[in-house]
Amino acid sequence: MKKIYLIEYPAVKTASISGITKPTAREDLLEQLNRGSLIVNYVGHGNDQRWAHEKVLYGPTDFDLIQNGRRMALWVAATCEFGRWDQPQDQSLAEQLVEIPNRGAIAMVASSRLVYSDDNIAFNRTFLKRLFVNYESTGLTERLGDAIMLGKQDIFFRSKINSEKYLLLGEPAMRIGAPRYHAAIDRIEPDSIQALRKMAITGHVEKNNTLWQDFNGKILVRVLDSPKTKEYFTVEQGDKITYEKPGNNIFRGKATIQDGKFYVQFIVPKDISYDGTNGRVIVYFWNDEFEGSGLRDNLIVGGTATDLVDHVGPNMTLHFGDPDFAPGDYTTTNPVLHVEITDSVSGINTAGDIGHQIMLTLDENENDIKDITDFFEYNEGSYVSGTAKYPITNLPEGPHTIKVKSWDNSNNSSSIESDFVAVADDELRIRNVLNYPNPMTENTEFTFELSQDARVEIKIYSVAGRLLRRFEPVQAEIGFNIHPERWDGTDQDGDILANGVYLYKIKAGSQANGKSVKAEEIGKLIITR
Repeated sequence: MKKIYLIEYPAVKTASISGITKPTAREDLLEQLNRGSLIVNYVGHGNDQRWAHEKVLYGPTDFDLIQNGRRMALWVAATCEFGRWDQPQDQSLAEQLVEIPNRGAIAMVASSRLVYSDDNIAFNRTFLKRLFVNYESTGLTERLGDAIMLGKQDIFFRSKINSEKYLLLGEPAMRIGAPRYHAAIDRIEPDSIQALRKMAITGHVEKNNTLWQDFNGKILVRVLDSPKTKEYFTVEQGDKITYEKPGNNIFRGKATIQDGKFYVQFIVPKDISYDGTNGRVIVYFWNDEFEGSGLRDNLIVGGTATDLVDHVGPNMTLHFGDPDFAPGDYTTTNPVLHVEITDSVSGINTAGDIGHQIMLTLDENENDIKDITDFFEYNEGSYVSGTAKYPITNLPEGPHTIKVKSWDNSNNSSSIESDFVAVADDELRIRNVLNYPNPMTENTEFTFELSQDARVEIKIYSVAGRLLRRFEPVQAEIGFNIHPERWDGTDQDGDILANGVYLYKIKAGSQANGKSVKAEEIGKLIITR
């Protein structure tokens, strides 16, 4: 469960926008939408194009930014008019999200008229309760149409008129894609969560309430600290609001399920609550055919192990999908950053406490530092190394700098810095065209760097411009490349060329945004035997 509370985000007031906005809350919401969710549930003020006065979601600016592909959620909007479907001249944002192909919402539960806060909350709760009423026993959610009908009946005498305004935009016979099967956690050692303690979880997956002996697949394990009770004081009225947020992430990693059984180890970070009583272990498992989930909660959180000593921060490397990345290499304007982090003594701190997050800084902009802790996941079967994969969007073309800082579970830090050049998707560039060795005696190989994936062809010419040798085109990837075929100094007929100076042309082409883009560079080589 990911909770986004507007009261936790800074308010921004600008001359160009009336009222206040909360842009970082909007960024977090859009990020979560695009990563994918089973249900997106909003409670608050709104209309047919907007959630909240602070524009946490606003159709005219945000509709095109919702790019979740097939990761579409059921949206539930407990707010006014968001599903207003009977305006002949305009479409509500709810209609647009359901109708747009290949992204948006799989279905929408929303109101078509003015509705009221207390009754909205009542309907929201009864609908979600009905949606999952038989899930624990059957592994299936209720059909959306049934859940809405029964949810309205549950509050018929309390808010009949209010709930009549809620509707379903979507297929009423649909069941949402909740994991169907069950995983059981058999043993947790030790049985409480202690800081800097190595812990082990043993469990199995079930079918028909028995061990699923022929199931083989993967399992994602998340260990969470106890929920946090927080307080918010309203300045105008002087009121106090008390609310609860999910606990920090202690561990997130994958393991293998063999013959229905799994085993996971991890190290608990220093940054735990120390007085909690509801630590949780949540698991999700899958293979090509089936998926399921499981839970163990009410774990004691507190105490510190004394046998782990670590005074050195984690080791880090970064790249943009190619482990051979070097500072100054090309990326697209929407690259995915890979930060590989290892700490063989105490593991990586993923709790996300203030001051100990995995932080990303672009172009030395200290006013826009990104917390990418939630994007870190341990490598399969490991509790000391993993990768944070973070999508960077809409980079300006040109050179950029990047810095990432991380912490281990003993709260030692490390950082890594690099630079790169962003090139638009509809532009192709070649640089660093070289051959080695040069001069060549027996053979040489060609190297080059691309700004995007492309089909590459190399031709050898005399200084007079006569074509001597042509290599078959090859598919090359963004970044540094070595041509797979070494040249032995012969022409197209296999005859050995004389000593002297020759030219070679590297030509690349690809398709970008529906059009062809090309680039070429010329190099010079010498044959001496």
